[in-house]
Parts: sequence; C-alpha cells; structure tokens
Amino acid sequence: MSGILYFAMICYIITGTWSQSMYWDPSEVDSDETLEEIASSLVSKLSGSCDSSHLLTRLILQETSERAKLQVALEQQLTERANVTKRQKVLEERLAKLEKDALSLKQEERVVAFSVRLRKNLENLTSAQAIIFGTVVTNIGGAYNPRTGIFRCPVSGLYQFFVSILGQRTERVETELVVNGKKKLLVYSSGDAIHRGSLGSNTVLLQLEQWDVVWVRLHYDYGGYIHCCWSTFSGYLIKQNVDEGTYY
Repeated sequence: MSGILYFAMICYIITGTWSQSMYWDPSEVDSDETLEEIASSLVSKLSGSCDSSHLLTRLILQETSERAKLQVALEQQLTERANVTKRQKVLEERLAKLEKDALSLKQEERVVAFSVRLRKNLENLTSAQAIIFGTVVTNIGGAYNPRTGIFRCPVSGLYQFFVSILGQRTERVETELVVNGKKKLLVYSSGDAIHRGSLGSNTVLLQLEQWDVVWVRLHYDYGGYIHCCWSTFSGYLIKQNVDEGTYY
C-alpha cells in the first residue's frame, strides 16, 4: 500500500491546495493506524480538494460564458445604434431636401395681373364713389372683382397699377386710387371746347400685403362724368415676397 500513500502525497503537493483545514500533521496520526488507513485519509482529503477545484473551474467557465454573452449583446447594441444613426442621417437628408423644395416653391413667382375698362359712361358721380370697371380684359389669378371694382391682393409683394380716365368736354374730373381706403394716387382729367375730352393717366408702385384691397374712386365732388371705353384700370404683381407662401 505504500504506492497509494505515495500517489496521494504527490497529488496533494501538485494541487497546491494546502490549507489549514487540509493540513496533515503527522502527530495527529494514531499510532495504531495502519499505513493503509493513513493513505485512505489522504485520498479522502485529496478528493475534497479536487471537488473544490472542479467547482472553481466551473464558476470560471460560467463567468467567461456570461462575459462572452455580454460582449455579444454589447456588439449587437453598438451595431443597432450605428444603424439607427445611419437611418437618422438619411431622414435628415430627406428632410433637408423637402425643406429646400418647399423654399423653392415659396420663391416661385405667381402670376397676378388684371386689365379692365368701363362698361358704360358714368355721370352724376358723388364724392368718394367707387368707379366700377365692369369689362374685364385680363384677370389672371382672379383677384379683381368686376362687380365691386375691387382688386384684392392674393399675396404680399410689389405691385404696379395704372389708371386712365377720360373726362367730359369743358369739364374736369379728379379720381384717386386707394389702398384699404387710403389715397395712393391721383388722376386729373379735363376737356375744352375744341376737344371732346382729355385723358388723364397715372401709375404707381406699391408694396402691398396679402388681402390688401385696391380700387379707384372719385377724388371729390367736382365734375361727375367719366367716358367709357377709354377709361381703364390695370395692375400686376412685379415681385412676390420671398417669405410669402400662402395662396387662396
């Protein structure tokens, strides 16, 4: 049995698991114990040490496996974050393009123009009476109303207006163009004994806001006759405001 004892002691040394609880003190050996009993005791201690070693190895392997799983999960999160960032960049680029297209649409010029004339002679006019030009030659955008004689600005911008009034012989008539009821332009027309009448005309550039209203009316109660056909009112949008994008 000396071989068993020798093997047990060699394993005991190799494992390096000496501890207080596993320390073998020869003085504790009963003198009556046989060599076989001493060897059996060492083998029993060695077996317990091996079990502890196996448990430690198992815990290390388990910890390594958990770390590997965490590493895989972390890499997946990083990959997903990178994909989200990429998708976000694509969306931002699309949004920038849409904003650019919207700005281009806002800056796109809208055609607004009208040209009208009197349908019949007007007489016995009163002060501030509206001159209604009932015959429409051009009304692009539909901003002029031939029933009221009012032009309503569809968009903010720079406009130009023209007014021509033919008065009666030997009489004079004064008219004005107004914006929201405020005078912006005067037209003077008169005639004499030789000529049937005199055509007075004027033009003006105005910076107007959306929904401003423009019309022509008698300046004051002096003269009360306006000849048709030659009396006209016209205007058009020169430049729409860049930040104006609301149409009706």
